[in-house]
Amino acid sequence: MIKQMEASSSDATLSTSDRLADLRIYVTDQISRMLETDRGLLFSILYRIDVPERSVIECLSSSADGSVAERLADLVVTRQLQKIELRRRWGDNPKGDTNESKR
Repeated sequence: MIKQMEASSSDATLSTSDRLADLRIYVTDQISRMLETDRGLLFSILYRIDVPERSVIECLSSSADGSVAERLADLVVTRQLQKIELRRRWGDNPKGDTNESKR
């Protein structure tokens, strides 16, 4: 979903917050459609994205303001941003070694 959003966002002048808002709207629409048509697919995607199961259950059972699709979209976007940050921080070097090669 994020790759599709990046491809459709050709305006380089959009701020990060504008892009995140657009992404959230897009993800909310997709989740809303899957909630109506194919919940199994939605849960499979949430699992693959690694959204915590407890958070999904809380979201589905909560009577808080906002739609379920919006809350699930927030979980998805938040998790994806966490993964981006982790990849930036650790990259291909999961042990955090600064040496490019060991001799």
